[in-house]
Amino acid sequence: MLLVQVLLIGSFVFVAFISLRHRTDDRSQALRVGVVVSVGALIATAVLFPGLVTSVANWVGVGRGADLVLYIVAVVVMYLVVNTHLRMRDIERSITELVRQQAIDAAERENTMVERRSREIKLDITEKEPGVNPAPRAG
Repeated sequence: MLLVQVLLIGSFVFVAFISLRHRTDDRSQALRVGVVVSVGALIATAVLFPGLVTSVANWVGVGRGADLVLYIVAVVVMYLVVNTHLRMRDIERSITELVRQQAIDAAERENTMVERRSREIKLDITEKEPGVNPAPRAG
């Protein structure tokens, strides 16, 4: 086995380990494991048998196996960019909704406090006896 083959397969195993370490629900974890194992098998096959990749490339109309791999990588990167963009947009919407709700809740709490204080002041005024000065004047 060539050094480059060991490095490529080792790199994939490392990335797969990091990817699978992330905790999610059982269904998405099972799907992720399935994808990682499938991609790992394809990568290992391509690294260990580069002539096979060239044969597949010729079969689909691409001149070299390296070109086919490059095209596949370009499609995967485009998918990841679009998927990341869509996830970020959903996260931004969620954050906006949370901040909006917090602002509404804070305003409602403030209004409740102002109303309560206003009622307390009105009660203080109505409880005082008419004609009695609540605070002595200096002077």
